[in-house]
Amino acid sequence: MPPQPAAAGRVAEQGVVAIALPVIIFGLGFYYFQKGEPEG
Repeated sequence: MPPQPAAAGRVAEQGVVAIALPVIIFGLGFYYFQKGEPEG
C-alpha cells in the first residue's frame, strides 16, 4: 500500500501554489503598474 495518498495531493497542491503565487503577484504588479502609468 502507498504510505499516504493524501501526501501526493498535498505535494501537487504545493506545486500549484508555487507556480500560481508568483504568477498572481506578477499579474497584480503589472496591472497596478499599467494602471498607475499616466496615459500618453
